[in-house]
Amino acid sequence: IQLADTVISAKGHTLTLVSAKAATCTEAGNTEYYACSVCGKYFSDATGTTEIQLADTVIAAKGHMLTQVPAKEATCTEAGNTEYYACSVCGKIYSDAAGTREIQLAETVIAAKGHTLTQVSAKAATCTETGNIEYYICSVCGKLFSDAAGTTEIQLAETVIAAKGHMLTLVPAKEATCTEAGNTEYYACSVCGKIFRDAAGTK
Repeated sequence: IQLADTVISAKGHTLTLVSAKAATCTEAGNTEYYACSVCGKYFSDATGTTEIQLADTVIAAKGHMLTQVPAKEATCTEAGNTEYYACSVCGKIYSDAAGTREIQLAETVIAAKGHTLTQVSAKAATCTETGNIEYYICSVCGKLFSDAAGTTEIQLAETVIAAKGHMLTLVPAKEATCTEAGNTEYYACSVCGKIFRDAAGTK
């Protein structure tokens, strides 16, 4: 035979594309490459001319980019939250600054407390003192409400009923007689029943 008759042709690589995969915060990715199912080698090109090592294809995990979200106390009407850390890369949240304990956002929520309302009874205004309508005050947030459910917030000024002021009528002086007492001039208030020396109701 001839030497040429002994030759068995090279098979050629049987290449399979391994698609590129982006790295995540916690998992490595890879560049696109080709793997030969016959010899087990790796190549950067579809023709199998440039051999590479598998390690050359690896894209390292990025690691989390964590931002602290401070704790916020719940109010009567607004929910608060515990402190947590949010990753701007993967969008996941964690209870620790190292990003090792993943949690759900719902776990950070502190429910709104709700109002703790005390009724302030209505008080009629007098001639000299203001009164007030009935209202409710929250001992937690200090806000005022017109209703027991705490749905309609009002300002303290809205509860005030202005003093009425005296309604004075002049009672003229009357001279005493032998048998009947007289009186000095004075002013009588038809609202509170008090009497005053002066028309302004100050004395």
